[in-house]
Amino acid sequence: MARLLGCRLSACVAVLIIVSLATPVSAEVGAVIPAGNSPYRAVYDSSTNQIYVTNSGDSSVSVISDSANAIVASLTVGRLPWNIVYDSGKGTIWVANAGSNTLSVIDDKTNGVIKTLNTGSFLDPLAYDSGKGEIFLAGPGSINQSSVLIINDTSYSTIGTLNVNGGIAGCAYDSNKNEVFFACRTTSNSSVVVVDDRNDSIVSSVSLANYVQSIVYDPKRGEVFVACTYDSVYVISDSTNQVTATITVGNSPQDITYDSSRGEIFLVNAISISDGTDGQDTIEQGYLVAINENTNSVIGWLPLATTPSCIVYDSSKQELFLVDSLNDTISVISDSVMLSTKPLPTPQPGLTTSFNALGEIIALLFILPVILTVIFLTIRSRKSTNRVTIA
Repeated sequence: MARLLGCRLSACVAVLIIVSLATPVSAEVGAVIPAGNSPYRAVYDSSTNQIYVTNSGDSSVSVISDSANAIVASLTVGRLPWNIVYDSGKGTIWVANAGSNTLSVIDDKTNGVIKTLNTGSFLDPLAYDSGKGEIFLAGPGSINQSSVLIINDTSYSTIGTLNVNGGIAGCAYDSNKNEVFFACRTTSNSSVVVVDDRNDSIVSSVSLANYVQSIVYDPKRGEVFVACTYDSVYVISDSTNQVTATITVGNSPQDITYDSSRGEIFLVNAISISDGTDGQDTIEQGYLVAINENTNSVIGWLPLATTPSCIVYDSSKQELFLVDSLNDTISVISDSVMLSTKPLPTPQPGLTTSFNALGEIIALLFILPVILTVIFLTIRSRKSTNRVTIA
């Protein structure tokens, strides 16, 4: 009986240890806001202090007030709205509808759609050129070459096109140099293509080793940060158009944003980890990673309960809005949240690589009495056996 009880208690110990190690730690968020169906991308409107979120599953855009952390409007746009950009000069929001090959233009004062443009082809990443009042859109193309449409934000007419090598994963406008940076990827390599907006010509192409995922511009430093899959962020100087630093940031960066108040770059990662059973089924663990723009080094990281596809910085509230496509929510986190300075986690077979310190302490409090009980019962059982044998 004691031996059977000891075996069962040992099994409980093993289960508790596995649960402690495999339970992802999650960040405390300021608010979790329900979004539409399959939210994908978001943009911050500094004029109205609102966040606009594209919902690819129900052809809508959710408008979130950053003071109430609640949806104040839901707008119907074209099918499969994906990327979105804010035009600060006109006070408009531009939405690329991939399913209907259209552009929806939203007035941020009325939160109404004021224009729908037929593009005739698939469009996705967008960038706003504040110097010329133009919208750059990734137009029809393939993995090896893409067209870029240039649209005047006053006349809504296409005023130019250009071709770049590779499919465009993202684009960013450099207000200091009046250039647009396109993060491009082909089947064999990745690069950042630099376009001069004065004559809409390609002036440089920067080769990268990893698959590009997202791009953001840092106006204070005059640098472009490019998040790449696997584990890297490349830093490109806009004065030399050369890579000046490569930062290891953990597995699978998804999106990246610039925090102007703290001078930091924030990105969200997602790593696949075993669920601790058969070693084949996996779960996703998301991470928030912060980079110091002056040292080009990771400041710290924070495990998340979700795996966001997009991250947006709100300069008014100094908050980060994280878009979770799987759970149809928007999470809000302060940019001054406490970060871990431990080494960034990497996937390990069998168990997760993130540890919940509080969970481990609690589990340990349960485990120690069990272990002591097992030892006590085992010793008692052996003594009882010895007495019977001697008798």
